[in-house]
Amino acid sequence: MARHGKKKDGRILQRMAFAAVVAVSILMSFWALAGERLGNHEAYVAIAAREMVSSGNWLIPYYNGEARLEKTPLNYWLVAAAAKAAGGVNDCIVRLPNAILAALSVIAIFYFVSGRLGTRIAILSSLIWATSLGYIRYSHTGRPEMSLTVFVAIAMMSFYSAINTYSRRERIFYSLVFWISFALAMLAKGPVPLLIVVPPIIIYLAVFREWKKIKGVMPIVGLILFLLIVLPWPLMAAAKMHEIQKSSVSAQQQTAGPESTKGQGKTLAVWKKEFVDRFMGKYASGEKPGYYYLGVMFVFFLPFSAFIPAGLAAPFYPVWEKKRETMFYLWMWFTVGIVAMTLCGGKRQHYILPLMPAMAILAGIIADDMIFVNKAYSKKFAMFFWVGHLFAIFCVAAGAIICMRSELYPLQFVTVSTAVVIVAVLFNVSVLFWLNKKVVAVICLFVILCVSILMWPVLGYEQEDENYIICDFASRAAAVLGGREIVSYGRLDPAFVYYLGRNVPVIEDVNEIYERYLNDSGVITLKDNFDRLKNDERFRFRISSLDKDRGLFLKDSEGE
Repeated sequence: MARHGKKKDGRILQRMAFAAVVAVSILMSFWALAGERLGNHEAYVAIAAREMVSSGNWLIPYYNGEARLEKTPLNYWLVAAAAKAAGGVNDCIVRLPNAILAALSVIAIFYFVSGRLGTRIAILSSLIWATSLGYIRYSHTGRPEMSLTVFVAIAMMSFYSAINTYSRRERIFYSLVFWISFALAMLAKGPVPLLIVVPPIIIYLAVFREWKKIKGVMPIVGLILFLLIVLPWPLMAAAKMHEIQKSSVSAQQQTAGPESTKGQGKTLAVWKKEFVDRFMGKYASGEKPGYYYLGVMFVFFLPFSAFIPAGLAAPFYPVWEKKRETMFYLWMWFTVGIVAMTLCGGKRQHYILPLMPAMAILAGIIADDMIFVNKAYSKKFAMFFWVGHLFAIFCVAAGAIICMRSELYPLQFVTVSTAVVIVAVLFNVSVLFWLNKKVVAVICLFVILCVSILMWPVLGYEQEDENYIICDFASRAAAVLGGREIVSYGRLDPAFVYYLGRNVPVIEDVNEIYERYLNDSGVITLKDNFDRLKNDERFRFRISSLDKDRGLFLKDSEGE
């Protein structure tokens, strides 16, 4: 009876811990979700989703009246589905799917780690991931990085579970989850998952000579399922684009409306440029150095960056015993992915976000030993590691806040007070660790971390950035235009199109622009083109954003 009671109490505590972790993840991903205006990359998703809902065409994403096939469509579909349910697209709706998926990633980590390494490590790993900078940043954006991260993480964890379970039912379940999540990752941002899922798995199986276990993930059935999920969209999209191009019979049809075929019919060329040429560095390489990701991974993992060197070294020490094989799998997930992305010619910081959950789990294992076990790390070392590292991180953050916000007198008191409270609480946490009140110390540590994160939008309010300026300019332009047509002389900000609420044809020929201008169309310009029209006596601008070189030109209007 006593043993049964202990098991029951253990299950209750585990459920309470799980509920607390989920609550933290939801709070971290949903807090101030619509606090900042959409940026240009988010605007692509927002506009494509808006056109899907309005046109009913969910096969081909359209941006500003032209097909946008550069990216795979899962994020467009998710935002469009949320918009259809909510009755329209807005800033919050664009970010809502990623906020939900971010919380799902925390749940997946908790489930995987608790089953293999115990509830305590699961709690620490989940909280570390849910309060890391990478999680906070990309759960608050409409870009596809978080959806890619979630499905890659689920795929990697389910693969390991499938090859290490003795239950046939569980093996089938985990195998199906692996192939489905792998396929969804491809639809989220293909073909990136091929570089960060396949190589770590192959190298892990090769190093540990576990090739026979590959049968456990149903390779034939699974591959068929994978292809059934991944292939229909590119095949149908390419066929549809070919059909549209074939039906085009005039130049006027090529530039008219959402069925535009300008630059279309070259679907394979677009995918080659986006996927092959980008990987080879021939297109949008960014000119990043080979060591670029070494710095990015530390930034993404703030405020737990010091765990990265420890996580990279830890699996090579036999002191971890049974945990060691799991740690090596996580190590390969992280390091092989970093190497693969480093070899990629086109480097972007968000490409390594799907690797960070692996480091979060490694950090959870190490943190558990430092706080509760003290087998791999002594109590004295762990004390200095935890308190010293986090104290330095928070002091630097507080100092940065004070420096950045010093010009805003009303916020100085709040800023300094927050910094003082953080330092005071960290001191109390160090005392609790020293007095062996470990559970209480960990709770206090994550509470102050969460409060600090939640305070950040408050300390940053009234901050004007590029996205706010674009939103304001688009709102003023919409008010001035009324029902008039608007065209763009050369390129324009996608965020402007989103906040304006309608498509803006892009025209490169200044003579055609002048004809539209004479016909009472508004003309939007930016940067060099703005200077050309502003200095051209034929045009007059009505409103402008001079600090960013943007202007709206209207016939017979007075300049500001």
